[in-house]
Amino acid sequence: MSETHLKGWNHPLEIPLKVSSFFEWPPNPVAVAKWIWQSWFLITERLICFGIAALCYLSLSPTREDAKTFEASWIAQLYARTFVLPPLIARGFQGLLVCDKRRLGQGTFHHQTHPRCKRIMGK
Repeated sequence: MSETHLKGWNHPLEIPLKVSSFFEWPPNPVAVAKWIWQSWFLITERLICFGIAALCYLSLSPTREDAKTFEASWIAQLYARTFVLPPLIARGFQGLLVCDKRRLGQGTFHHQTHPRCKRIMGK
């Protein structure tokens, strides 16, 4: 523990600062899993993005046997995954964040003036 204290700062920092296990080399999957599990909020954007990426890799990637030969079918599958899936996911998150019933009417955004929210929320 460091003995230096900053004026107005009551929490002494442990030096050197620990960085996320995601950025250590060589990769250590056990340390990454422990880092995620011990975080203060378990379901974070990193975990959501990792889950979506793992699901896409496992379900939408061609098998190694298919990828051994040069064919348009698995290449088109990769292009579809790369260019179609991100806008669909982004649009879904936007619909959840912008048109959330709890957030309607807060700030300068009002659901009655936004036609897309009227359609989504059924108002």
